[in-house]
Amino acid sequence: MSWIFGTSTDWIDLSNDVVAAATGTSLQSVDSIAAGGTGYAVDNILTLSGGTGTISAQVEVTSVSAGAVTGVRIYQAGLYSAAPGDPVATTGAGSGCTLNCTFATNGWTAERNTAYSGSEREVILNGSGDGGDEIFIGWRTYSSVPGDYYNWELNGFTGFDSGLTTPQQPGVSPGKWNAASGFRAGAYLPLDNASIGYAMSITPYRIILVAIVGSSYFNAILGWANRYATEGEFPYPLLVGGCMSEFNGTSGSSGLRSGLVDPWRTAGTEGQDRGPMFIRSTDGTWIEVRNAQISGSTKTESRTCVVIPAGRPDGSINGAVSPQNDRFTLVDASWGEVIPLTAAIGASTANLQPTPGTLNRTLLFPATIVLSTPAKQILADLPDVFWISGFGAIGSEDRIRIPGGAAYRVFQNCNRTENYAYLAVKEI
Repeated sequence: MSWIFGTSTDWIDLSNDVVAAATGTSLQSVDSIAAGGTGYAVDNILTLSGGTGTISAQVEVTSVSAGAVTGVRIYQAGLYSAAPGDPVATTGAGSGCTLNCTFATNGWTAERNTAYSGSEREVILNGSGDGGDEIFIGWRTYSSVPGDYYNWELNGFTGFDSGLTTPQQPGVSPGKWNAASGFRAGAYLPLDNASIGYAMSITPYRIILVAIVGSSYFNAILGWANRYATEGEFPYPLLVGGCMSEFNGTSGSSGLRSGLVDPWRTAGTEGQDRGPMFIRSTDGTWIEVRNAQISGSTKTESRTCVVIPAGRPDGSINGAVSPQNDRFTLVDASWGEVIPLTAAIGASTANLQPTPGTLNRTLLFPATIVLSTPAKQILADLPDVFWISGFGAIGSEDRIRIPGGAAYRVFQNCNRTENYAYLAVKEI
């Protein structure tokens, strides 16, 4: 797993940066501390020296003994064309710490990365999975200066044919935006013609992207979900998730209220009736995953396939779009209650039990796709994506650090800041 973050100049540059990260080489592990050095403290961030690359890897000091480094975790995996050799020197607080490290490619091959209309990019990547897999994902950038949108269309495929365009590829997921023939609702990512911060979690199986546009955190996932069935029962669990279902939405729109842990779609004309997340079924169809549909100021909750704990499988409820809507109690008693609630949940500032609301004590709930029709099934988890409460001292870009274990980065769900609208992505 590689955790890589940086800044792109615009929506097209971000495409190039994601391709470079997915197909490039990054720090995968720190195998041992060659020399502990002197003058270090816990939480120091050390930058690795040497090699040739565009982003230098960094580690976080997790333990010291008399100022000598005794433990680290990866903070930034970096991006290299030629990795540094062991022992790798570091810069930062203290002096003399060197590390023995493993660098490796991030597991993706670019089958297509070309301009298809002016400077707009068309990308199809092939993930290696466990080495014997072929996982096909992609996106197309598109924009309109008069419409003030600069976005990506997200897609998954079951194969790749170099002679076919994106909408013609085998098993393509819903979307198929085309300037000449209109569009169909699908999975889209709103971006901007301006500086975009990004954070990426990449494995050979999937890519998670959080794009920071102003004060919003637009998120997407492409690749395999963590299936509950066996590989033989569910051989191609491809997941495509964006944060809006209409192709011409803008990053500045106050109406965008979606994201990986709580996907919503809009209701409108021109086929805006699907999205913004899809998982490929064993019968070869794409199952729409959404927790609610928004039409003006009204939302309809509950659909046949949702992401829990924020979603409601089975049953339905209509109401105003507001934090006061109870989004965690399942209507069908046979499902039970996912998160026990207090009577004060109606208030936008209320605590969502049982999350304590303090960093490093926060409970992480796996974001899980469940199907209620035609049969109740737990399909898969969104890999390394978790729902958390935003109650208390928790905000976007905070880090949850497990002593001796993993670290997680907190983000709000796009432009939403209600307590229930936060997620955490595993860094390493």
